[in-house]
Amino acid sequence: MIRILPVTDYFQVNTYFIIDETTRSGFLIDPGAQADLILKIIKENKWNIEKILLTHGHFDHTGAVEKIQNALNIPAYASKKADNYLLNPMLNLSKLCVGDRILENINKIDTPIITLNTSDIHCKILETPGHSQDSLSYYFPQESAVIVGDLFYQHGLGLTHFPGSDIDQLKESIKMLLSKLPDETIIYSGHSTPITIFQQKQN
Repeated sequence: MIRILPVTDYFQVNTYFIIDETTRSGFLIDPGAQADLILKIIKENKWNIEKILLTHGHFDHTGAVEKIQNALNIPAYASKKADNYLLNPMLNLSKLCVGDRILENINKIDTPIITLNTSDIHCKILETPGHSQDSLSYYFPQESAVIVGDLFYQHGLGLTHFPGSDIDQLKESIKMLLSKLPDETIIYSGHSTPITIFQQKQN
């Protein structure tokens, strides 16, 4: 099961819960803001969130991580390149919007697959740089779903006017993703509604 929760700090961003309905265990992806609301939803549904995954290190996707980590005592994971963003307020864009923010104690992903301890749901890691150098997409075959962060949106490419962005990389990442995943795969982005791989190919 995938549940989308739009949360708002400076920007609105989609936070995702990927939950095994049998064991009630799952992943939390891009908790960008409103930690108390996220924690309330987890408690009300009696979910066991085992791991936080970050698509990239921009502050609007990471703002609630520290509070949720502390409340649930769970690890968070990001790209091996993420510290360049998480520890740099200029690159993570917080300096330009809300004042300096950094995020420490994030595990770096060094395997092609991430699993849960109490579920057979697994996540395949795809490196998709362009919007940022540390951008990852998370593919869940059992759910026919891919969480792409800000790689692209329903009606356009991800933004590339930020420090560390690269339009050519972005286009190559999109080309790779669209060619690699089945047409029926649902794309979940950071700032728009879901769309299938097939529909995105028509854009």
